[in-house]
Formats: sequence, C-alpha cells, structure tokens
Amino acid sequence: MFKFIWKKKFWFLAVVIVAAVIISRIFPSGEGDGNYEFAEAAYIDIVQEVSVTGTVESDSKIDLRFQRSGKISAVPYEVGDFVSSGAMLAGLDTTSLSISVQSAQADLALAQANYDQALAGSTEEAVWVAQAAYEKAQADLAQVRKTLENTEILSAESISAAELDYNTALNSYNNAKATYGEDVVHAYEDAYNVLDEVFNEIVDSLRDVDNILGVDNEDVNDSFELAFEATNNYDYVAAQGLYSAVEDENDSLSSDFSGIEASDYDELGSLLEEAVSLLDDMDRLLDDTDDLLVNVDLVGGFTETLR
Repeated sequence: MFKFIWKKKFWFLAVVIVAAVIISRIFPSGEGDGNYEFAEAAYIDIVQEVSVTGTVESDSKIDLRFQRSGKISAVPYEVGDFVSSGAMLAGLDTTSLSISVQSAQADLALAQANYDQALAGSTEEAVWVAQAAYEKAQADLAQVRKTLENTEILSAESISAAELDYNTALNSYNNAKATYGEDVVHAYEDAYNVLDEVFNEIVDSLRDVDNILGVDNEDVNDSFELAFEATNNYDYVAAQGLYSAVEDENDSLSSDFSGIEASDYDELGSLLEEAVSLLDDMDRLLDDTDDLLVNVDLVGGFTETLR
C-alpha cells in the first residue's frame, strides 16, 4: 500500500515538472518588455444585499392609557380600521369634569374677591401708621414748645429739630394718603371687574346645571328626570330648590350691581361680602349636581354615554 501511494506522488510530481517546462517555453519571460498597470489602494463601499421572503407584521398590542380615570363615552374606530396620527381612539365622559371646572372657577373668583379686600385693608393700615407718626411728632413739638415756655432755656436748635421732625412726619403722612388713595381706587376697580365676571360666570353655570335639573327648562332634562326620581328623588328635589335659591340671589345682586360704579365704595364693599355667600351657594349647587350624576342609576333614556 505504501509503495502504491509513493508511486502516485512520483507520477504527480513528474507531470507538474513537465507542464512547467512547456509553459516556460511557450511564454518566455523577457526583460523590460512587459506592460504593467498600477492602481492606488483605497477604501470603497461594498453594498451587500440580502434577499429574504416572508410577511411583515406589526406589534399586535399597544399599551394605551388615559391620564386620569373615568368612564369611556366614545370609541370611534373598530378593530382593523386605519387611523391617522393624532386621531382620538377613545374619549372619556366630561360632564363631571365640566362641572368641576366651573366649581374651580367659582372658587377662584371667591379667592380674588377676598384678596382684593385684603389688599385694600393692608394699604389702609399703612396710612394709620403714618398718621400715628404724624400725631406723635405733633405732640412732641407741642411738648417742646411748652417746655420752652415753662423754662425759657430751650435752645433754638431744639425747636428747629422738632419742627423738622414735624414737617417730615407731615410730608410722610400726606404721601401715604395720596398713595393709599391710588391703591384704593385700583383695588375697587379690580373688585368691580371681578364681581362682573362672577355674575356672568354664575349665569353660565346655572344654564348648564338647568340642562340637568330642568328647573327653568323642564323639557330639556327628560333623560335625567326619570333616573333621578327613581334613584334618589329627595336629593333631586333638594338640588332643584337650591338652584332656584341661587338663581334668585344672583338676580338680586346683579340688579344691585348694575346700579353702581367702581367709585361707589360702600355699596361695592357690601356687594363683595354678599358675593362671597353667593359663590359658596353656587359651589354647593355644583357639588350636589355632580353627586346626582355620579350616583344615579341607568334608568329609561339615561344611558352610560349620557352620564
């Protein structure tokens, strides 16, 4: 076996040598007769393509959630529908949210009215301080003069110093009165504008509440009325009564407000105090109406979508 393999290698080497001799004779190597091409080495981009077959699929589920909890009122698309960017996929019921917004607006108006009153009060205190300083300087001057009359030894410089203190206090008092007057004017102008906004806001809120309670417009709340009466008729009637009371109070104060100007300080101050009570009642009405909507049963034409 070994001899056979050695013989095969011998014949293979012999064939290679003969082939090399023949090639060298056919293609003799000349000196200086060859033509050569040179190229500069450089980096190039090589594009490699991969061909595959298959089906492109999207992720079957996307985790979506609302920013707050609530009841879904609308789902405008079905499974498999095409939707565009920014389209609403589902909507929450906003009835309770709208009432809460109006309640917050009423609280804001109340806070603004209290702030304006506090602002006017604080500037008046500054005037009292200046007035007290003025009266003290006046008393000090009188005491100095009395001492001069009694002893006749008080120097002219002491009199001049006391008079200077008196004049300084008097100027400060006059400046404080002027500043206080301007601040009072602005404070009452702001309060007047706030009251105007309060009455308008209450009218809008009452209109929305009436669409639910059906006090002034009895036909508009047919879908609510049966459900309210079946679930808790007592709270429903109580809310209607509070609605009428708030409406009457608002009409009365609005009538008084229409007859005054921002410069009518006494009347405006009284209206501000009464408006605080009106806003409290309106806030309570909004809360009671919201409770009715949340706790009512689905009866008759009152559906989850309507809620």
